[in-house]
Amino acid sequence: MLKRLLVPLDPSSFSKTAVSYACELAVDHSAEVTGLLIIDLPGIHDSVGPFSPGTAHLTERAEVRIEAEAHSALGVIESGFASACKAAGVAHRSIERQGDPAEIIAHESAYYDLLVIGLQTHFHFQTSSAPGKTLSELMGELATPILAVPEAYSPFGSKLDAVIAFDGSPASVRSMRQFAQNFASKNLDIVILTATERMDEADDISALAEEYLRAYGFDRIRTEWTPDEIQDAIDDRYINEAEIIVAGMHSKRGLFSFHVGGLTDHLVSKATIPVYIGQ
Repeated sequence: MLKRLLVPLDPSSFSKTAVSYACELAVDHSAEVTGLLIIDLPGIHDSVGPFSPGTAHLTERAEVRIEAEAHSALGVIESGFASACKAAGVAHRSIERQGDPAEIIAHESAYYDLLVIGLQTHFHFQTSSAPGKTLSELMGELATPILAVPEAYSPFGSKLDAVIAFDGSPASVRSMRQFAQNFASKNLDIVILTATERMDEADDISALAEEYLRAYGFDRIRTEWTPDEIQDAIDDRYINEAEIIVAGMHSKRGLFSFHVGGLTDHLVSKATIPVYIGQ
C-alpha cells in the first residue's frame, strides 16, 4: 500500500517521467505525491571557486545571483509538476529545501513509502549540464525503496512486466516483499530469475518467493534459473522486454553466484526501463 510518494524534481525529462510514474501509482493507491525542489547550495558555492579577502563581496554577490536564478527555475519546474498532478487527478504538494541534494533526499524520503527518481539526475542544473551522481549516492543508504525511471515514459502492461532478481538473501527478500506491497494493484506478469550454481537450489528459493507473491494476488508467475552471471542473463533476455526490473541492494550469499548490489549498479548505469531498488 502506497500513501505517500516523493519525487525529487529537476529540469530534465527524467524528472518529468518520474512525475508521470508517480501519478500513475498515486491513482492506483489513492496516494499523495510530494514534489521535492532542491537548491544545491554546496554546488553553487563550489562553482564560484576560491576567493581572496578582497574579492569576497564579489563571490557572495555571485552566489546570491545564482541562488535567485535557481529559485526562479524551480518555480517553473514546480508549476509543471502541479499541472501534471492536477491533470491526473492526484493529490499533491511541493516543498523546497536548500543543501546537498543526496542528503536532503535521504532525510525527506524516510517519511515516504516510495522514492520515484530519474535514472539520471540533474539537481546541479545551475552549475553543470552533466548528470549528477545523486542516485548512486542514495543507493543502499535509505529506509525507503526507490523506483528509478528512464527518460521516456511507458505505461505498465504493454509487454512482459516484471523481472525479479532473487537469491533468497535478506536484501532480495526485502526487495521482493516491498515490490509486492507497492505494486499489488497492478495486473503483472512476473518472472522470478535466480542465478545459482545448482538448479535445485534455485527451485527451493524461488518457490518461496512465488508463494509470497501469490498471497498478494499475482497469479501469472514463472520461475527461471540461470547458471550465468545475473547481469548477463538480464541483458540477454530481459533488458529490452520487461517493464520493470526488481533488485535489492548489497546482497551477497556464499552459495550463490551473484552480488545484487553489483547488479543494481549495472542496471542504473545501463537500463532504459524502470528499476525498483528495495532497501
